[in-house]
Amino acid sequence: MNRVELFGRLGGDPEVKTTNDVTVAKFSIATTEKRKEGEHTEWHRIVAFGKLAEVCGKYLSKGRQIVLEGKLYTHKWQDKVGSTHWTTEVIAKEIHFISEGRKEGAEPNYPVPDFKKNEPADNKDDVNIEDIPF
Repeated sequence: MNRVELFGRLGGDPEVKTTNDVTVAKFSIATTEKRKEGEHTEWHRIVAFGKLAEVCGKYLSKGRQIVLEGKLYTHKWQDKVGSTHWTTEVIAKEIHFISEGRKEGAEPNYPVPDFKKNEPADNKDDVNIEDIPF
């Protein structure tokens, strides 16, 4: 099973583009864990497709906390001088928006989307991430 769950904070605003009628959002989140020797922060590249990508572009911004579920995707690429590199990304399937600093039962002071599933117009598994030009 290929499943990833992350709780973290966005490192920047999502980059959202539409290519070939597919909306793609890319962003990074930081997760932090406490260890005996101190805190350790890990950065994760996130990619969302379809309606989920549109929601990310509309509601996510730098510093926002989220919980996401997705799957790992690793791809190989070559730079201009011919060196081979590997990149691992998390393909988001579900994102939950965390409301920070509000009392239980209080209304949020920003719009919270009623949206959980990545539901593009076509089957999300038909999108080949390597066909996306960015």
